[in-house]
Amino acid sequence: MISQVSRPAIVESYIVSFMLAFNGGFLDGYTYLARGGVFANAQTGNIVLLGVNLANTSWTKVGNYLVPVLAFTAGIMLTDYLTFKYQRRSLIRWRQIILAVTLVALFIIAFLNQSFNEIVAIVISFLCAIQYQSFPRIKNQPYASTMCTGNLRSALVHLMIYLRMGTKKELRTCIDYLSVIGMFLFGAATSSFLTEYFAEKAILLVVGSLAIVIIFLELEGFQQEK
Repeated sequence: MISQVSRPAIVESYIVSFMLAFNGGFLDGYTYLARGGVFANAQTGNIVLLGVNLANTSWTKVGNYLVPVLAFTAGIMLTDYLTFKYQRRSLIRWRQIILAVTLVALFIIAFLNQSFNEIVAIVISFLCAIQYQSFPRIKNQPYASTMCTGNLRSALVHLMIYLRMGTKKELRTCIDYLSVIGMFLFGAATSSFLTEYFAEKAILLVVGSLAIVIIFLELEGFQQEK
């Protein structure tokens, strides 16, 4: 079972956090390069482009960037509701269910052609929001698996504390955040390479990664039920 007590073991572990950060970078690169030039994760880029197209009265493009933002918003709200309702119910492994649904959705997306790009962008934005809200911490520190700005800020804050006080814990935390950023960057770079050769089907790599994360979570649940 996944509970508040067990979360630091797996849900906040390095392996899960780094894999999700890799997926986050990959999906942002994938939607930008292979699915119409929109961003799946950090909605800042979409909001900027939304504002630009509003100013230019490019109404068709306004919809292209507004809908992913709304989908991301819906994903955050849904996950917050699920967290509130099910987090303390040991028999409902809601994170595994969410990841399994995401896995199936991304598998289907791999076989959709370019005519489905708008729908794909909406679905991926929604799923990325769910991942972001479902896995908010690494080793008991808040982090984002789907964007980098907050992680970079946190890394630098802990670095400055270390430089002032020499506390090794702060340096370790700084390295954790930088490692997450590195995995996000690696995911984006991998996406660029794979989409060039495999186009829409490149996303199957994320499907495999999510399957591994689900296995880790299930193994922890099995061990705790023994």
